[in-house]
Formats: sequence, C-alpha cells, structure tokens
Amino acid sequence: MKKIFRSWLCAACFIPAGLATVYAAEDWQPVSDPGKIIPAAGEYAILISESTAKDAGWAKVAATLQKRYKGKILTWKENVTELEAALKEAQPRYIAVVAKPQEIDRVVVADLHGMARRIDPDFYGDAIFGIITARSPKQAELLVEAQKAPLLLERGVSTTNCDLERFKRHFFVTDWEANQYVETRNGVSSEKKFLPEGKEIVELFAKKFDEINPQYLISASHATEFNLEMPYSRGLIAPAKGKFYCFKTAQMRDFLRRLGEPEKVESYAKEHKLLSIKPNNDPKIWIASGNCLFGDVLRSPDSVAATLLSEYGVRQLVGYTVPTWYGVGWDVHGNFFNGHQDVTVGQAWYFTNQRNLERLPDVLRSHKLPLRAKDMSGVDMNVAHRALYETKAEVTRDNLGRFHDRDVIAFYGDPLFRSAFDQKAKNCQPWHYTLETKGKARRITVTGTQGKTRKSEFRFWFPELRNTDEPIRFTRVKGNSGEVVDVEHSSTKNFLMLPDQMELAPDEKLIIEYSVR
Repeated sequence: MKKIFRSWLCAACFIPAGLATVYAAEDWQPVSDPGKIIPAAGEYAILISESTAKDAGWAKVAATLQKRYKGKILTWKENVTELEAALKEAQPRYIAVVAKPQEIDRVVVADLHGMARRIDPDFYGDAIFGIITARSPKQAELLVEAQKAPLLLERGVSTTNCDLERFKRHFFVTDWEANQYVETRNGVSSEKKFLPEGKEIVELFAKKFDEINPQYLISASHATEFNLEMPYSRGLIAPAKGKFYCFKTAQMRDFLRRLGEPEKVESYAKEHKLLSIKPNNDPKIWIASGNCLFGDVLRSPDSVAATLLSEYGVRQLVGYTVPTWYGVGWDVHGNFFNGHQDVTVGQAWYFTNQRNLERLPDVLRSHKLPLRAKDMSGVDMNVAHRALYETKAEVTRDNLGRFHDRDVIAFYGDPLFRSAFDQKAKNCQPWHYTLETKGKARRITVTGTQGKTRKSEFRFWFPELRNTDEPIRFTRVKGNSGEVVDVEHSSTKNFLMLPDQMELAPDEKLIIEYSVR
C-alpha cells in the first residue's frame, strides 16, 4: 500500500550552522549518472499478444527488452486486459507493450491507463507504460536499441512556439498569424517572418524538416489519425505507405475525400507530384501537445503515429487519441522542458497523468469512460457530462476537462529511453539535482540553475523503490545553515511530486532525504 504525504510548507525548526557538517559527511557517495535507471529483476514487464509472439521478428523485439532489463514477458490471447491479474502479481515499475499497429487503438491505450492504476490499491499509476509498434518488426527494433548516452536535443521543428534558446537550430510555424514562421540559430531567434505571396507554408515546413533534421518536435494544430495541418489550415502533411506528402492549401479538400485511404492518398500524391518529406531514421522525440487524434494508431500501419515511429526515426511519441479541447497534453511538454536535467519524456508524460488524477474528484478517478475505437469521434461529451451527473461530481469545466483527458494521452516508445537538452544552453531546465547514497539512505540536493529565484515544478521518479514506512525529510539550506521544513508533496514508492510552483532563492538548496527498500 502506498502512503501519500501532503502538508503545507512551513518552518518546523531552525538548525544551527554546525548541522551542515552532517550533510557533508564523507560517507555519502555521489551517484555519477542518477538518471540511468537499471530496473531490478522483474520490474520491467513486456506485454505481447500470443499471435504476435509467434512472429519471429516481433518475438525478437520482446526478447531484446527482456534480456536488457531482466524483464518478464506476459502474453494475452484476445485482449490486453486479460493481463491485469498478472500485472498485480508481478508489480512492475515499467511496462512495454510490443504490438503490431493493427492491435493498437484508443481503447487499448485507455485500458492500459486503467490497468497501470490498479496494480495496487491507490489511485496513482503504478508503472510507466510505453507502446512499441511500427510497420514492421525490423523498424520496431530501432525503438528498443540500446543507448550509449541520452539523445542530445539540439535541433527542433514545430508547429507551435516553444522555448527556442536551448536549440542550435530550430524552425517553427507560428500559430499567431497565418503563414508566419520563426527561425533560431545558436539560441538566437529571428524576427517573425511571413511567407512570400504564392508560397506554401507546408512546403517550407517539409523543406526545413529535411534540412534541420530535427531531434525534438512539438505540434499543436488541427490533426487526425491520418494528417497534420499547418496552423490556420494552410496545407497539411499526410502519410501513405511509409512517406509523408505535402498537400497545399487548395488541395486539402481533395485530401479529405481520401482521408483514411492510404492507397488513394499515395496515388493522388504521385499523380500531382506532391512534395514529400524524406524518411529519416535519425532519433527524434515528438510531443503532440495540442493535436486532436494524433496519438491514435487506429489499428492502421498508415496512421501518422505508426509512420513516424516506423520511417522517421521517432523513438518516443506522445499524443491524444481523441479530439482535444482542455489541454492536459501541454503539461507533458512543460514537465519535460521545465524539469530537472534527467527527467525523461516517459516520466514527463507519467507525471502529467498523475497530477491530473490528483486534481480529479475521487468518484471520477476510476469511473469507466466509454471510448469508441473504430471512428474519429473519440470521447462522447454527452457521456462525459452524464458521468459527472451520475457520480454527483461538480459539473465544472476543470472536472469535465480532466476527466475527458484522463486516459486518452498515449505514449509510444521504451519508457526508459533517455533524451536531454544541452545543460550549457541558455535558459535550460530551472532545476539541477544531485543524488547521493549512504547504505539504504538517499539524498537529493535540488538547486536552481538560473542564478535567480525561480518558480517551477519539481518531479522525481525514484531510481529504486522508496521505503514508504519512513517519511521523507526536507531541509532548506542557505549558506552554512539549514532549516527543516514541511513541504507540500505527493509521494509513493515510485515518485515524489513537489508543489506546482516550488521556489528557491539563488543561494538556497532543498535537501530531500529518504530511504529505499
């Protein structure tokens, strides 16, 4: 059973300067790479259907994960929900679902969310789960390749604005005005530019995609499972048979007549000599924070998500499986951008879901919300409204939005794949931490990285299971003196979440001490 500790920030007592020597004791050993997590045997579960496991190529993908992480392979016959009892028994911290695209849709994503929450009795998710899928098992092998070092994110392309100062190269189509874009080199952004009359922004997007070869992409414009529009509906890109094609603004109606029919899209693209984006298997991260339907494979190898994972080097992808309006998905990007130096995309996605669950009324955390799998309508808003009435939850925009977004944001890729921004880049993550060990004791020291008071989130996924029988101790340290404080926080055996807006002065550190099992 997990224990949740929550209290208001307050000074409990003042500790003399001499106590600082306790925190500098020589028997504390620094962890050189605390972000590199090596799961204990059995902490990583690999889920695969019996039929897919009979395919030698897909079985190899599952075996690779099993060998690397000392994991356990669990097979289902007809539905992944058959494995709920096995997951409760195995108690994994990480789950990889190895599946063909034809096996994945929004219902499967929602089922995985629910199963991950029910591994133990509390309402939090108990494991970070990722879906490993691609058009072929050979392509899926790229998603589970071993890493020598985290993917360094230095180049980006986006259809919405983000913090550009940490990129060596970046291009984004703005959602401020039609046909507007901004380019960044070495952390310095150009003035906003407008495309010349007669030119198409979608073709500029494709050109910059090829030229910059981005490692980080964030998108937030209209989309479906089979296309991504440019802001203000100025053209779109659509996949067909493993390649993205550019439909100009005047051709969008022609595309809509072929929506979901890749053969017809490919035929049209060849007939009209549409510009394409070259497939490229260099590693990338794609967070579709604000796109409708982008994260739903919809059981099609020709979906946007499946094509990106197969042909364009996307190692991790986050996206909505339903139409989006409330916007919890934006927090994935925010938790990744504004976390500490070792936060992963998988952790950012996980913490987004946990904070969303925390803010929901109890009666809505486990309520079953029907999702339709075979069309593009996703969550029926009337059903969502009715759920609030039936459970007597207060009918507010926030309750409806958080309930709507509860189980619908998909995560694709190995949960333990690592990527990071250059810590020397301007305006990088606001927090830096160190981890030290002493027997079963652990000590995290959190500092701000900007030389000024910052307010931001601090989320931490424990590299090892925390001992929940002992409380977490918090100490604020300034100079040579420390002050024991109670910090409002949520904590389980797996993670620690501090307040939404933690604040540390430039000369201040927060020391967090806990024990492991």
